[in-house]
Amino acid sequence: MNKILDRLNMSHVNEAHFDEITTRLNRYSNVKDELVSNPSQFEFFDEVLRFPEKYRELAQIGDIPTSSPLYKWALGKYKKEILHNAEKLENQISSNIGNNVNIPNGYRHATQVHLKGLKRTVPDDFIYSTVREVDPTTGQEYYRAILHDSKLHQDVDWTTNQYDEIIKKFEQGADYIDLELRTAVNGLGIGSNIRIYKTDVYKSIGTIDKSGTYLSTNPVF
Repeated sequence: MNKILDRLNMSHVNEAHFDEITTRLNRYSNVKDELVSNPSQFEFFDEVLRFPEKYRELAQIGDIPTSSPLYKWALGKYKKEILHNAEKLENQISSNIGNNVNIPNGYRHATQVHLKGLKRTVPDDFIYSTVREVDPTTGQEYYRAILHDSKLHQDVDWTTNQYDEIIKKFEQGADYIDLELRTAVNGLGIGSNIRIYKTDVYKSIGTIDKSGTYLSTNPVF
């Protein structure tokens, strides 16, 4: 128990942090039992509370079995923290999308809109025109749109559907793609043909620490 007491006397353990420790241990009795049996693992527990993104590295250093309740708790803590920060970044950018993406006059903004080609894809931001246009070559009617997606940091990949339906096609040389609108938005109904040009795809990224802090927005192509 001395290792736990020594840890609790460290400078980072203020009142708020101590309250978080007691809350977690009261909530996860299997984790508490494991720490009582193995007090040396309390350092791992405490470090994950402070730096959940480092749980894998910390587990290797502390020889924490991946099958243990403590490791599973740490993994859950990491996922929850990352999800929270990703949502924070997404909301932060979407609410200020006009400051980061060149939006033409008259375009409208919607979020989490479903678009469908062979697969369904859901960009974070769907910025669209309600003015119907006609392709002079094919006669196809369409509505232009700008797509924007937020990624927690620069190493986060596109989802499989985003890559297959959008990114891959532009990488293979397409100048534009047509997708079917599967979510009704203000001024456009389900089934509308949406045209996205290669120059109208944007991505925002957060800082590498995965804290949900905005870094930059750039055209993808």
